[in-house]
Amino acid sequence: MTQFTALPLPLCLAFAVATGFAPAAASASDIIVQARASSAGGVGAVMEVRVDGRVVGSTEVRSSAYTNFVFQVASTSGAGMVDVVFTNDAVASGVDRNLWVKSVTINGNNYASTDAAMRYDIGVGSAAFDGQNMLPGQESLFWNGSLRLTVAPATAAAPVAGDGYFVDQSIGSDTNAGSAAAPFKTLSRLQSVRLLAGQGIYLKCGQTWRESLSLSDTQLVDRATVAGYGSCSPASRAAISGADNFSGGWTLSGNVWSRSVPAGTPQIARLTVNGVSLRTARWPNPVTAASSYALTPAGSPSSTTAIRVAASDLSALTSRDIVGAALHARTSAWMIETRRVTSFNAAAGVITLDSASKFPVDAGDGYVLEGKRWMLDAPGEFVHDVATNTLYVIAPDAATQSGLNAALVEGAVRDTPLTLARRTGLRVTNIATRMGRTDGMVLQDAPAAIVDSIESSVNGRAGINIVQDQTKAGPTVRSSLFSNNWLLGIDAQYTAGAQIVANTVSATGTVSSSGWSQAAIAAGPGASVLDNTVDGSAYHGIRFSGSNSSMVRGNTITNYCLRLADCGGIYAWNGAKAVINQTSTVESNQVLSAKANADGATGFGIEVVVGIFLDDFVSGVTVRGNLVYGMPFGIEVHNGWSNTIEYNRVWLATKAALVALMDQNDRDWMVGNIFRANQIVPLKTGSAVFPAMPTFQESYPIWFFNNLSGSSSISSSSNVFTGNQVVRLDGSLDGAHAWIRSNTQETKMSSATWAQFNTADARTATPLTFAMYSLVLGPELVRGGAFDAGIGTWNTWFGASYTPGSVQATSNSSGCAGPCMRLLPGTDNDYLASPPFSLKANALHVFSYTARLEQAATLRFPYIGRHAAPYDSMATGAFSSSSKLSGVAGEVVRYEGFFTAKAADPARVYLQSKTVGVPVYFDNVSVRELQGFSFSTAADWSALAYAPKSGTRTVSCSNLGWGSSCTAVTVDGTPVTLPTTLAAGTQQLFLRADSPWRR
Repeated sequence: MTQFTALPLPLCLAFAVATGFAPAAASASDIIVQARASSAGGVGAVMEVRVDGRVVGSTEVRSSAYTNFVFQVASTSGAGMVDVVFTNDAVASGVDRNLWVKSVTINGNNYASTDAAMRYDIGVGSAAFDGQNMLPGQESLFWNGSLRLTVAPATAAAPVAGDGYFVDQSIGSDTNAGSAAAPFKTLSRLQSVRLLAGQGIYLKCGQTWRESLSLSDTQLVDRATVAGYGSCSPASRAAISGADNFSGGWTLSGNVWSRSVPAGTPQIARLTVNGVSLRTARWPNPVTAASSYALTPAGSPSSTTAIRVAASDLSALTSRDIVGAALHARTSAWMIETRRVTSFNAAAGVITLDSASKFPVDAGDGYVLEGKRWMLDAPGEFVHDVATNTLYVIAPDAATQSGLNAALVEGAVRDTPLTLARRTGLRVTNIATRMGRTDGMVLQDAPAAIVDSIESSVNGRAGINIVQDQTKAGPTVRSSLFSNNWLLGIDAQYTAGAQIVANTVSATGTVSSSGWSQAAIAAGPGASVLDNTVDGSAYHGIRFSGSNSSMVRGNTITNYCLRLADCGGIYAWNGAKAVINQTSTVESNQVLSAKANADGATGFGIEVVVGIFLDDFVSGVTVRGNLVYGMPFGIEVHNGWSNTIEYNRVWLATKAALVALMDQNDRDWMVGNIFRANQIVPLKTGSAVFPAMPTFQESYPIWFFNNLSGSSSISSSSNVFTGNQVVRLDGSLDGAHAWIRSNTQETKMSSATWAQFNTADARTATPLTFAMYSLVLGPELVRGGAFDAGIGTWNTWFGASYTPGSVQATSNSSGCAGPCMRLLPGTDNDYLASPPFSLKANALHVFSYTARLEQAATLRFPYIGRHAAPYDSMATGAFSSSSKLSGVAGEVVRYEGFFTAKAADPARVYLQSKTVGVPVYFDNVSVRELQGFSFSTAADWSALAYAPKSGTRTVSCSNLGWGSSCTAVTVDGTPVTLPTTLAAGTQQLFLRADSPWRR
């Protein structure tokens, strides 16, 4: 039995070596834990250490930098299990408390947290040691649980490393025995091996095999290893390539290089030159990311089997051969479908497809033709003519184009470089799989596989594809790189319980592809998708199943929905109604800036890009403690029930922050959702180049669309909004706050109106005010608009009503700057009209006023009419404004709108209210010619900064793009001295206190 030194209670706490406090007894065995933490609510992570189940000490870890914590025991020589336990996981004020453990040193041996001897047992109390809900060892402990280290006895013999078969192209021979000293040369030689228990297959790092390796239960045993060996850095893993080398033998004709390829070479869709991916030649060439399709003409009939060509495109296609070309059509916001052209009727302008598309092609939809020699006309394009066994290339850059024969040219000709099947507990490490025509690596019916430190890139479908019986133990994919794969980076949607941890997945479906793409990571039921970095995805960032306690935590997702829309950075869709066993958690992720790409798409969903998207009929999801920043929609629940959205920060969404949408009519599917304690910073922007009319966009903190119930579905018995805080940076409480809609109702609420409707939410905060625009104005045109002299030369008109309208001057009324005019409308046509004034024809003008509402009311749309008959509007069109025209009792509406004057004839301002019988106090009425303007952007006064989970980050004014010096505050208005250091894994939205746009 292990003996422990009994220390007085205060000394049972661990101590940091950095403090200089030395161990009390020189003979004690030290357990050293290298750890750091993020604090929440002023409390750090409590870390407890146990040896064989007995607590030997605990400490509160507050340091954001890795520090050595030393725990004393009398002896550890007989220890079998050492546990490092995280006991107080929590989110406080939107900040997530986490613990990171880099290593544990015991008996003088250092064990990394990712060592094979480590396991992470998630749970509270005894559940942290029960062997359930287990993950491989990892550095980041994002929830309560124990990092468990199985310690080998001190007298145990060191295991023999790498027992099995070795392959080395340089010194190997297929007549060798396959040992480390006498390795095989080719992968094909491995087909005849039969592993024994404890053996593996080892490929020499730094080498590339241009052949496929497919191993199953014939060659493998359970828990076999397939690994690179030797000097294996990330840049020199053992590589298995689906590509052949087509370097040399090129002939230049005009600007096109060509060479023959062996007869029978399959259609090459992925070609690289010096590692740069080329695009199959296409028509039309992309102009920009938002202009890359030919569009079907207006009036085109909806069809799944044919596409009509616009008259403007016929000249480019009439004399061209397009039969057999691939056709990629964007048939919906979220779908690009690929078919082959079977015929082209140039006279009718109709292309016929080889099979029906899933969705019809409608007028205005986009399409691309691909794969014909005549389309080869731009740098970075190629064509493989299978009929003539010829490759044609225009190099991607001038230097390579000048001498293609000196370049490395590779074309994908094999379907899957590596396939492993029908064994349990396989381990794959230090392997690279590249340029498969389909998947880079396939794990088929291989339960409990562990894949780590691999790379899989430039594949035609997925980087890794995992398919197995969902009742079997799931795989682990960790610490690996998946880049430039077309459909998926990691495809684990057809397996259950996958552990997808600390991977980097980049450029999924975005390089040299015209077809559809799904997601950077796709995970099935019960998956844990943890601490991954996703950057650059044509469609979703992470797609997960909402079933069987899935966990999506600690991931960073940037640049998603780059080619498609109606998608999410983190996305769940269950499809069928009333799916049972749905529980999952989306926690502590950061989903950053994205925007919709509507190029070539029409109809529903073309503007829908969501940070965290719980799509059709997803239920039982807790979305907690995430940062969602800078996309059209922050967090959306669509036809979902019993979901909890809490403690998230949704900053600067451009359309709406929290969205609940129910568009079914058979029953109310959107019930039991809770939106709690989220912080929302809405965004208000304007744009134009003078003298064009300004346009405005204002994001809503809340959209709530329930087809059947509307606002009645917001209640304690249905859907709850409580404790959410909106931070407005335009200085007003009359901006857009909530848009509520049903089949029969549509209500848009200001912050003040929402506060009366839903008293459970926090009050709207306005810590700083930033102007949206700066105006250069001409002289004031309206006389007496401040009503300092009373009504003066203003006049009125009142229609006949049971309670006649009236107007009178008042002083010292709340919301008035001195005297103002109290208009009590008896009809909604009653008005208060200004003295006549002259506008400047065809010039932009700005019309503004303030109006305090004595009770809830709605004002009439602004009207500046001709002074004489026919009394028509003097504006050439509608007013452009970001202001609203309704409010609650006591609210001050501040209207400012822009219009173009149609003539210089005398005009009047008409002030009116639609709400009869409610007094409105008008003041500060103004009309002035607009002689110039400029608009601020969010970057002028705000900047997001975040530190990676791997370490702290120092943030300065120059880092934020604000020059060498600045002053800043946080979202709650707390001053910050820059430079400042952000703790690992934290984020901060800085507001520039000295911005020239601050008011």
